[in-house]
Amino acid sequence: MNSTKTITATITSIRKFYSGKRLLLDFMEEFDATDSIFVGNTMNGLFLIPSENRQSINYLPRKFRFNAGAIHQYVASPSGVKYLDELIPGDEIIISTQAQLKTAPVARTKCEIRDFVKIEAIADNNTFSVILQDGDTTALLTPQGLKYLAELNPGTPVLVRLYDHATHLGNPIDEFCEEK
Repeated sequence: MNSTKTITATITSIRKFYSGKRLLLDFMEEFDATDSIFVGNTMNGLFLIPSENRQSINYLPRKFRFNAGAIHQYVASPSGVKYLDELIPGDEIIISTQAQLKTAPVARTKCEIRDFVKIEAIADNNTFSVILQDGDTTALLTPQGLKYLAELNPGTPVLVRLYDHATHLGNPIDEFCEEK
């Protein structure tokens, strides 16, 4: 994996963003509520998406699941990044726990049509974005812990994992690359 670090970015906008294919990632182990995967709409920074190990109004905890968002996005893997849509059972994904970064193999992917929101955040004049399901279990990690979509607003700080290289076909490249 290329050089990375986690920073705090500030949400600048949250808006409804059409409907499309959303991917769930299921694993053969249980995760804590703040264990997270790194997902983003742009390669320069990936948001920390927590597991679904939480009770909601409509759902029991899914301790083995991450709601990763729109299928075109990047997800961090041991070899760099992959597109969510490329993942198949057996592919390893990086999981951030309170103690460490570790890897875990995907057991199953589940794709469904859902409504989305686009969240944009900024830090040090860099804009980051993620497209997530507009749902009651959708959450991001913040410096203060997990916050549900309904608790996020412009001005809310969130955690973003920076990546220092653009990629082509999942491999780091040293050339100009701008994503919006």
